[in-house]
Amino acid sequence: QILKYEKGQHYHTHHDYFEPTQYSKSVRTLEMTEYGASNRLATVFWYLSTVSEGGETNFPRAGGAPRPTRSDKCYTGLKVKPVKGRVMIFYDMLPNGHTDEYSLHAGCDVECEDCIKWSANKWLWNKDQGGRGWTGDEDDRRKDSHAWPTEQEIAAMRSSGQLPGSDKDEL
Repeated sequence: QILKYEKGQHYHTHHDYFEPTQYSKSVRTLEMTEYGASNRLATVFWYLSTVSEGGETNFPRAGGAPRPTRSDKCYTGLKVKPVKGRVMIFYDMLPNGHTDEYSLHAGCDVECEDCIKWSANKWLWNKDQGGRGWTGDEDDRRKDSHAWPTEQEIAAMRSSGQLPGSDKDEL
């Protein structure tokens, strides 16, 4: 998935794994995750642009820190600055198959006026998804969160070399 964040946009703290108790009313999500048996094992996250102010990925529970009291601000923990070409991988599950509470993370506000944070992610699952996928629920498309890029924006990024795999790719 490709993500686009402009000034003031962010993504609240969240886990990339699915906690079955949180999706107890979503039959589609429960079936997709086999009622908790199938889940996201790890996340691969690419920065496709450099942002001079803000836009970090925040891990507020890094080092065993307690759960933050606010989900909308990046005020504690480890922050990874968005630098074009930087890739990070983090686990969403522990080796014993339990979900990892310390994988809590957020996309911090982009703070510079003319900056756009472009990024991409790929989730690695503990079981083959067999063509099943999760496209999100309406709650995931909050107005104060990131904006999905249009087909025209993606095409422009490819032609300008901003997306990996384009002719002008320098990553």
